[in-house]
Amino acid sequence: AAGLPCPKASILQLVDSLSLPGRRQHVPGPVETVLDVAHNPAAVQALAADLQAGPAKGRTFAVVGMLADKAWQASLAPLATLVDHWLCADLPGERGGRAADLVKALPASVSTACFADVAGAWDCACAAATPGDRIVVFGSFLTVEAVLKHGCIA
Repeated sequence: AAGLPCPKASILQLVDSLSLPGRRQHVPGPVETVLDVAHNPAAVQALAADLQAGPAKGRTFAVVGMLADKAWQASLAPLATLVDHWLCADLPGERGGRAADLVKALPASVSTACFADVAGAWDCACAAATPGDRIVVFGSFLTVEAVLKHGCIA
């Protein structure tokens, strides 16, 4: 098939420049925010590698909400040693997971709190975080969307 010639280097440069809001999106500030729609073990492993590559100076808070049909324990495990405080949120709808069930998928030794919605978990993380800390929002498109709609991210 005839087409316009496009050098491989140009294609690679274009791919490298693409970004998807909510996919390992770093929002700088006194408290860095990382938004990631990661909701399965492979995606959370990639998020964990990203966080390890640029560790926070202070504490890391995780705002997480996941759908009930996801592999919670395997998905949360890569972040277990990278997160200081877990803020687990209920997700709405028939498929929405419950915060209390997410807590059961985490090691008993970690700091956790449950919230009726993502906005409540986000507000708590923002209130607790101080300069140098990081807030990681992940677990579902719904989780990231709720934080973005809450209007607190630039």
